Amino acid sequence: MHGAGAHNPGARETGIMEEITLEEKMQSHETFSQVTGNAIKDIILFEKVKNEKNLTLFLNTSVFEVMKKKTIITGIKCFQLGTEKTFTFYGKIFIDCTGDGTVGAKAGAIYRYGREARAEFNECLAPVKADKQTMGTSLMFKSVKLDKFVKYIPPSFAEIYPTEQSLYKRHHLKEEGFWWIEIGGKNFNIIEDNEKIRDLLLKHLTGVWDHIKNRCEHKEFSKNLALDWVGMVPAKRESRRLIGDHILNYNEEINRELFNDRVAYSGWFADVHTMGGILAKNKPPESLHGDDSFWDKVNMKPFSIPFRSLYSKNIDNLFFAGRNISTSHVGMGSTRVMKTCAVMGEAVGTASSLCIKGKMTPRDIFKGKIKELQQMLLKNDCFLLNLKNEDKNDLALGAKVKASSSSPLKFPEGKKPWGLKGNVAQLFPVSGNKIDSVKWLLESKLKKATTVTLRLRKAIDLWDFSSTKDLVVVKATVKPGKKHWVEFKLDKYVEANRLYLVMLDEKKGVSAFYGNTCPPGTQAAWKRLNWSKWHFFYAEDAAFSIKVTPEVSPYSPQNITNGVARAERWTNIWISDPAKKLPQYAEIDLGGKKNFNTLHLAFDTNLSLAHNGIPALYKHPEAVKDYEILVFTGNKWKKLAKVEGNYHRRRVHTFKTVESSKVRINVLATNGDKSARVYEVRVYDEKMLHVAR
Repeated sequence: MHGAGAHNPGARETGIMEEITLEEKMQSHETFSQVTGNAIKDIILFEKVKNEKNLTLFLNTSVFEVMKKKTIITGIKCFQLGTEKTFTFYGKIFIDCTGDGTVGAKAGAIYRYGREARAEFNECLAPVKADKQTMGTSLMFKSVKLDKFVKYIPPSFAEIYPTEQSLYKRHHLKEEGFWWIEIGGKNFNIIEDNEKIRDLLLKHLTGVWDHIKNRCEHKEFSKNLALDWVGMVPAKRESRRLIGDHILNYNEEINRELFNDRVAYSGWFADVHTMGGILAKNKPPESLHGDDSFWDKVNMKPFSIPFRSLYSKNIDNLFFAGRNISTSHVGMGSTRVMKTCAVMGEAVGTASSLCIKGKMTPRDIFKGKIKELQQMLLKNDCFLLNLKNEDKNDLALGAKVKASSSSPLKFPEGKKPWGLKGNVAQLFPVSGNKIDSVKWLLESKLKKATTVTLRLRKAIDLWDFSSTKDLVVVKATVKPGKKHWVEFKLDKYVEANRLYLVMLDEKKGVSAFYGNTCPPGTQAAWKRLNWSKWHFFYAEDAAFSIKVTPEVSPYSPQNITNGVARAERWTNIWISDPAKKLPQYAEIDLGGKKNFNTLHLAFDTNLSLAHNGIPALYKHPEAVKDYEILVFTGNKWKKLAKVEGNYHRRRVHTFKTVESSKVRINVLATNGDKSARVYEVRVYDEKMLHVAR
């Protein structure tokens, strides 16, 4: 399951998606795979749904008819395959998450199918002429490595791929399913030809596996591999796109348009595949694949998704979420991945509750309740770009906070070299108003001493390396031989409590070192000289080894109540000093005695880690494990709750109403990290107590 965090460290999806992902990792015995997922996921999803009292689940049930009055859907008729039962569901609000836009199409909702002409949205990745082609459908597979030779006899229907050229630019020396085993394009209707496509995919999938096992130079690599699982449900990428009050396009995504009605986000690259898929024999699987500038053209930083793209333009009570939302064909390339679909689903699910409560349509929400919706999403730990908690009912918002200790900013002393064949940069927070110097761990393979140029620039947020304005340009000498710290003297006054980046110019023969720890509020990036965009070390959660003077202190306890629950334009986290042993505490002063009965906590689960390839039975070491909640009452501290064994990011605690002026979060232990880490504490006097999670 991919999302914004797969290519943008620090952008992993929170809310319900994070809750499910953390649970899956803790329970799964497999190394996590973004491609095939884990077998345990279905049972976790089933449990989550069953635990929701207001949800009734109907599995294996498909819509075959939509009932409506004028522009309002009144009900849907469905057939459940296993029971041979027909159901009619009536409702006031309907959400189409079918992927194919089935409900919307049957209701007469306006939709598009195929590719727009380049001129319509001025999208450089769109075709010159519009057509009815879509990206294809895939089948996935998994293999296992055994301790003995495994013979593979392909089925009689398998396609034959005799040479490497027959799988042109399709990398296949790995052990799990390939997204490029895909069929679509001008000769297929992705919906009407679904069964035909599935059969053809099986033909080509088994043919690819036959190629890997039995042909060319792959025999040594694959001799002990056995085909373990083959999917039989075709995975579609694109079909109908239901049209809303706004059609999100590629240029809005690449320019990171901050829509006033933003309720979700993405950051997956502009993933537009070659029409025809594997049937396009002499073409790469993506139209730009193999081009040196491929990633430069399709790279995306986190961008917002507007609410207007999530409801129908002409059906008054229809929401949608998933790959069938209101986008252009190219725009959909970045919004169709599953974690992005999930955050859109949470957005429209939350919006639906507002519609029911206020007897409103989706368009009414946009016109008069969008800020309320955004605040509801933030309260449930969803992330909305550059939007803060402004909930007047949060008693802790803006409150003064003190802590037992705070950590300074420290980068790892890395062991991995990165050659300066292009530019590299390290983004970091600055808490004071001056940078005296930056030291960088470098190594030169040259025979003589050489100079390296460093540039200081501003950054707007964690993913912004776009500035070309140098605040300072300085040079320093790198000695030949072993790695050593090289000091660049900046002597520059800056704005306190904002992000900056230092960039090294190209210098062949010189390497910068990096480590596999990325402190919150920092980001490492690199860029080829002929590229316009920077690229992150997304696969390794990495940071370059630098030292900033004077020492930076960006992890103040005051971050807990500043309204932002993850690193974005600042670190927004309290981290205790790792040199001081746990327990450590943060204490919130509410400014006088207040009545309250609910606390929302957000811990650190390392949102820079994309989860791909991390080990089985995993708990983030940064996550708080054991903690206490205390309140100051009667001139002493009273314990309200004690939790042991936590591994989740978000916890909500409810209790009988208390009157107190102070709240303390006492961190007793983590899942491995030496520091207590807390992003946010919210305090409420809720009239309706909710079940604690």
